[in-house]
Amino acid sequence: MFNRFGTNPISGSGINRVCAPAGGGTTVIAAACPAGDNTVGYLALDSTARYVVAGKGVVTNVGRNSLTTPGFGVLNMSVAKNFRFTEGRYLQAKVDVFNILNHANYALSNGNVFSNAGVTTATTTQGFVLPTDPNFLHPSAFFSGGIRSMTLGLKLVF
Repeated sequence: MFNRFGTNPISGSGINRVCAPAGGGTTVIAAACPAGDNTVGYLALDSTARYVVAGKGVVTNVGRNSLTTPGFGVLNMSVAKNFRFTEGRYLQAKVDVFNILNHANYALSNGNVFSNAGVTTATTTQGFVLPTDPNFLHPSAFFSGGIRSMTLGLKLVF
């Protein structure tokens, strides 16, 4: 749920239940309401949080794609030179540079085509989207920034 009065844009909060006992009044508890009591509402643990975990049966006010995450911007470059021996035979020298600007990209990949070290997946980064996780919306806590890498290749075509 989105708390429009929340002042902390990248924090999330869990909830306490507001229970209505059969005899009247209300109580606030962290666990499920006792048998015979009805859940009549939810109370955010952190009132400054912008995002609050919605309880069961709550109609939320957060739509699809309402949260923007860090973008992915990579500039790659390849340069090749052919050294011809005959019409159909040549030697090609090629340089590939990946992430040439060395810009940190917090995404599901580390940007390195030669190693999967540091590669994270959606199953290992659930805390990024869970409002109750302390690293909620902190991309650098879950994703590697990526690196600049270069390759040099020679290809003989005959």
